[in-house]
Amino acid sequence: MRGRTVALMAASVVVTAALIVAGCTSGARTTAKVTAADDGKTIELATGGKLTVELESNPSTGFDWYLDGDLPSQLATATDDFKQGGKPGVVGAGGTRTIVYDAVASGTATLKLVYVRVWETGVKPEKTFTVTVAVK
Repeated sequence: MRGRTVALMAASVVVTAALIVAGCTSGARTTAKVTAADDGKTIELATGGKLTVELESNPSTGFDWYLDGDLPSQLATATDDFKQGGKPGVVGAGGTRTIVYDAVASGTATLKLVYVRVWETGVKPEKTFTVTVAVK
């Protein structure tokens, strides 16, 4: 009987410890995808995770998405790609700009992108996109 009680107590300690550890995790995602609909939102991301930003773009007009200021130290650019939408080979067709960022350090940062023609100075951006990224 005593051996059974000790075994139950040991199992109880293990289960309690597991619940405590589970309660201490951040719950932050390892991947997150955001679009224009997520403008102004806060995204929680685990260190080592990836943030994918997908925004409509049409570089043939001269406009495209660029960082407004410096890239926050919590993020590093992994890839930056444009994929034309519609029929392949159609000149002037818009598409989607996809930028993937790696979450490299913990902390909270604001990521702001602007849709501009880079050669036009002193002109208000056509569009802006901002998300707050909380890297845990």
